[in-house]
Amino acid sequence: MKAMNVYIPQRLTDWLLERRIAWHSKQLMPARTRAQKMFHWRCMAAGIHARSPRQVERMEAARGLGPPIKRPVKKTLRWTDCRGALKSTVVRPLFEKLDLKEL
Repeated sequence: MKAMNVYIPQRLTDWLLERRIAWHSKQLMPARTRAQKMFHWRCMAAGIHARSPRQVERMEAARGLGPPIKRPVKKTLRWTDCRGALKSTVVRPLFEKLDLKEL
């Protein structure tokens, strides 16, 4: 039960942080001056850098990214598939074998 009490405030903090990042992101377009744009950009960047490790893991899992070792493999496979260097008959089974969700 103690772990649950620690987990809930962290999720709430992550949710509030994501809302703040989204708000600053939306404020970039209507900002008129360079100073306003820079303010919102810096606030958004600070929020992104303040994400908790668990939040980053949840976001990566939602996008089908696994442990860090899978990221370069997925990037390479996606690049070779786009360039036509490997046939789809090779790339898709590799994605399934490595348990990557989508190309």
